[in-house]
Amino acid sequence: MRMKETQLKEKGFDGLVQRFFRLFEFIPYSLLALGARFAVGLFFFRSALTRVDQKIDIGFMSIPLPWTIKSNQEFVFAEYKYFGHAIPEWVHNILMHPVIWAESFIPILLMLGLASRFAAAVLFVMALVIGLVIYPDFFSKETLVIAVLAAMVMKGGPGVVALDAPIRQIRWRGN
Repeated sequence: MRMKETQLKEKGFDGLVQRFFRLFEFIPYSLLALGARFAVGLFFFRSALTRVDQKIDIGFMSIPLPWTIKSNQEFVFAEYKYFGHAIPEWVHNILMHPVIWAESFIPILLMLGLASRFAAAVLFVMALVIGLVIYPDFFSKETLVIAVLAAMVMKGGPGVVALDAPIRQIRWRGN
């Protein structure tokens, strides 16, 4: 049963607690989704900025150019252990480029609200791989929070403050 459908029957302290929790109904999901989209997007976008040599500076931010991968990234990827075991170098060379490209462009899609559920799903999987496969002994709080926020956007969508919101309205107008 939803909170709006319940009536305040309790008096005293219990009624006060009920009224307090009813205040949370006024927080729109779109505001939460916007915050979640930017938290997840910035987490991965900042990682991409550390992996590339060249960036396009557009004043208020820099955009990484993923084809200019820093020379130390081959070493960084080679240091990763998967489930605690070393992987052959050719696997790292194959994985390095798609990961850096994904970290460069998918967060932008998520923050803008374009293909948000897809972008959130990709970044959710990346967060789980980071936390559970690459660093299984050190599954950080931040990685767990990013995975949960990405899952929230996957489930609930980007909200109305997204570039693809008008597309959704036009496509499903008859429903």
